[in-house]
Amino acid sequence: LKSFSSTKNSINQPITILSKHAQKAVDKTISNTYSAFLSEISFNGKFIYSDKIRKVSPEIFTNVSEAIKNSSSDKSKLNLKVKDVGLYIAGKGSLGRYRYITLLEGNTTKTNDDLVLEIKEAGQPSISQVKSKLSSNQAQRIVDSTKYFLSYPDSYLGTTNIKDINFYMRKVSPDEKVNTKKIDKKSDFKDHVITVAKIIAKAHAKSGKISELIKDFESKSSYVNDFSKEYSNQVKSDFLEFKNSL
Repeated sequence: LKSFSSTKNSINQPITILSKHAQKAVDKTISNTYSAFLSEISFNGKFIYSDKIRKVSPEIFTNVSEAIKNSSSDKSKLNLKVKDVGLYIAGKGSLGRYRYITLLEGNTTKTNDDLVLEIKEAGQPSISQVKSKLSSNQAQRIVDSTKYFLSYPDSYLGTTNIKDINFYMRKVSPDEKVNTKKIDKKSDFKDHVITVAKIIAKAHAKSGKISELIKDFESKSSYVNDFSKEYSNQVKSDFLEFKNSL
């Protein structure tokens, strides 16, 4: 945050110096093609069902199709035929939320230019567990936040509703994640943590409250350190108790 404070122009510039593991993931993502991604998850205009993509009922198919047409996204981009809808199981914190993946007809009848959109239920943020719940549209909150933090947000990003439940929509694209299991050197791990810290700091720096954030952290740094140590000890204790219970 202090580095962004001294060079504020860098807040809107890409972070070019990454850890080697992060750079490797970025390079792989750049080399991915959407047609190859489509061939991995679909065949002949239908999803390839798996543990992550499961078949839905005709009623859900209709509800999701209508939700796409009624979304806040640019209507001209969404005037496409819905070819298939699947129940989408992914992530960790969002497990238990309604989440669907849709396959839409592309610009031609060929399958290699189809479009994949995700329709996901937007719930209360975690902070609402210790503070009062937010009364606003939760999907709009997520869309606004995404547009605020990303320099080039997804052009299909938008909100919609299914039976009075807030959903947000976005394009599903091939991506690569850093395999932290392969970071087996302390120096590499440290470099990667610095990269992650830069990305998080850049997002917070956009708030225009860098000095306030730094001051707030300095007053709470000891609490953060103590919490980290306690958290680590708790995880080890919980795991030991789990093993003993088997």
